[in-house]
Amino acid sequence: MLNHRFVARLKSDFPFVASLGSRAYSIVRSGANKRIVKNATRPAFTGTIIDVMSGQVVPQNEVLKKLDTGHILLAKDFLNNTGLTKDFASVMSGAYGIPYEDLNRIHELLTIDQILDVTEKLKMDERILGLECSIFYGLFGYSPELYAELMPNLRPQVPYKTVRGKEQEIEARVGRGKMNAHGPHKDSWRFHPSNTINVWLALSDVTPLNGMMLVPHSTDYLPKFADNEIVPGCDTYPERQYLTQMSTGDVLLFRAELMHGSILNQTEQTRFAFSMRCTVEEPDFHRDFMYNYVRIAPSFSNLTKVKVAARSSFEPASRDESFADFGPQERPLRDNSREENGELIVNTPEGEKTFCARCPHQGVPLRDGRLENGRIVCSQHQLRVEPISR
Repeated sequence: MLNHRFVARLKSDFPFVASLGSRAYSIVRSGANKRIVKNATRPAFTGTIIDVMSGQVVPQNEVLKKLDTGHILLAKDFLNNTGLTKDFASVMSGAYGIPYEDLNRIHELLTIDQILDVTEKLKMDERILGLECSIFYGLFGYSPELYAELMPNLRPQVPYKTVRGKEQEIEARVGRGKMNAHGPHKDSWRFHPSNTINVWLALSDVTPLNGMMLVPHSTDYLPKFADNEIVPGCDTYPERQYLTQMSTGDVLLFRAELMHGSILNQTEQTRFAFSMRCTVEEPDFHRDFMYNYVRIAPSFSNLTKVKVAARSSFEPASRDESFADFGPQERPLRDNSREENGELIVNTPEGEKTFCARCPHQGVPLRDGRLENGRIVCSQHQLRVEPISR
């Protein structure tokens, strides 16, 4: 497989070459794509789907409408309900050489290089791709049309203290957001189709300190972005965010054009997830790149004609600093702090506290963050920054 940094450079600096290469890859994969879809099982999910913000149960016939209008849905205990737990356990434990139940402590059992080596190979293993299709059938098998992106992501996001100082190496090998955090973004900023549905499966328990943040109803917010992340200073609306709280086997569903991003893993456990993308209509491909989509319902199609002749004009806009529908974000730290000698002096309910002015993770100004239990939560990757001890 190609180095991720090389592919990213092609996309940004040589889009025509990247476009041709992505189309050629999708066409060459035709035989394997067909075999994977043919061998996938078609489980039926009969469990509960919940709107995470309201807590209300969502009937199956309202799922796609809810997603289209910016809601975030949670399919509870999906793996057990569909009988796919054993299949996942077999593939994951066989590949990593550890019990499936120990994925949350993989960083204690394997080195970073070992985790990277297996993850690179496993994400395109035909067994994993078949399980991906089975998940799509279980969730959206009732849709008249269903398209799968056969390029999923395994995300063993190990504790931050384990990868500190190694993030550039990790990104070069497996891409941002797989083993490290990916700041607030929309998937189209990484050249994905505009009409994508994100399916995010928890392979370990997920908490607000190691999971994701998502902003419901933010599809039409078009903030400025650079290097595939929101430009620091643009509004991320922490008061509106959903912070993931999931059990192993749960699946989160949301439109990929919602603002979302990783939370830097500040726990002692690895947060292991399997993320994938699909559409329920023909993909609206990015102008400069084409991921390996195939139609899996009502029948298989490699979409070869589309891949050869597609003339998409879609390209995400990058223009706003705040969302007109939400209004400007409140930033209380800007009014209740001052900078002195490279430090941030903050007025808190307990009196003045001194913090570093910029986040120690990637240097984002902490005045754009928020105060939480005596610590500042960085706006970009949600690192909780402690005050400076004197």
